[in-house]
Amino acid sequence: MNPLKSATLSIVLAGLVLTGGDVLSQDIVDNPVSGETKTVDRPAEVAKIEVRIKVTTTDGRPLPANSKVEISGQEPACGVLSSNDQFATIDAHGEAVFRDIPACKVTIKINVSLYVFLRKAVDLANFKSPITLSLEPE
Repeated sequence: MNPLKSATLSIVLAGLVLTGGDVLSQDIVDNPVSGETKTVDRPAEVAKIEVRIKVTTTDGRPLPANSKVEISGQEPACGVLSSNDQFATIDAHGEAVFRDIPACKVTIKINVSLYVFLRKAVDLANFKSPITLSLEPE
């Protein structure tokens, strides 16, 4: 292979991966009838992650039993999370755990009685676990 072509190909592939574009790879498809070859783009797969959210209160009081955290997708990369929010119950240690969440931009919402409603945008591609959020009393 020509070294110049090889270097160009490497740069293009690195650009696809590093820029997070919509195309992760391409398939080359041959049409046996016409003899034409065509390139078909395949969409990038979004990594699925476990998201832990630690919820505290500024007054130090425990949260009411069965308090919930809601998470919703904010971009197409979130897949079904963009149209179907997910909920998790806050456990006795103050954590809510979401499994198999796409690494995308989400909004986390916590609405617990006696506390101010909390809404926070988070880019899960760059988060550190657990996400710690603190509720203020009303």
